[in-house]
Amino acid sequence: MKRANLLMILSMILTFAISCQDNNRQNQVEEPVMEETTEMDMDEMDDDNVYTRMQEDDELSTYSMGMTRADLSDDLSEGEGPYTIFAPSDSAYEGLTQEEKDELQNQNIQQLGANTSYLVVERELTADSLRRSITNVGGEMELITMQGEQLMASIQGDDIVLRDGNGTTATVTESDRIASNGVVHVIDKVLRPVDISRNDASDLMGVDVDENNGNNMN
Repeated sequence: MKRANLLMILSMILTFAISCQDNNRQNQVEEPVMEETTEMDMDEMDDDNVYTRMQEDDELSTYSMGMTRADLSDDLSEGEGPYTIFAPSDSAYEGLTQEEKDELQNQNIQQLGANTSYLVVERELTADSLRRSITNVGGEMELITMQGEQLMASIQGDDIVLRDGNGTTATVTESDRIASNGVVHVIDKVLRPVDISRNDASDLMGVDVDENNGNNMN
């Protein structure tokens, strides 16, 4: 009788030990899979930023190239944002006069950075939120750009229209290219700041835009 009880106890201990080993094996197999999934998700997020969105579109190659030359690509691809970019199409650049093209071509990095960051607002502004805000403020809304000067946004018919400090207007032709750290809108004209020697982009990186942008967004 005692021998039978002893055998039963040993059997129970052996069963428990085998069960623990199986659980350990299962945990060892599953943990790397979870880590791999997390790394893949982070890689996908990194590849979905506003700069990548522009690079994917051949029609935005001129503006994205200017962003690279101005050393802003890393800020907009790695920065948390959110950012809104009003990117001129290649057709918009082709529509410039030869004098304007030469001027852009001969700009130094500081001047190029001013032109590029002038079309970036450090806040996510979808087409719907822009329309609501423009309506709420009476028909024309001021956007403080990362360059430091203002863009004026209004609605004309069904279109969202931007105006720079020089009086040039551009229409948003494609909107809401959503990225992990913001949104890209395509515009049909090249808008430029009045003072291309000014570029506040480096100072604005990481600043709370609710305090500095002055926009009434919903």
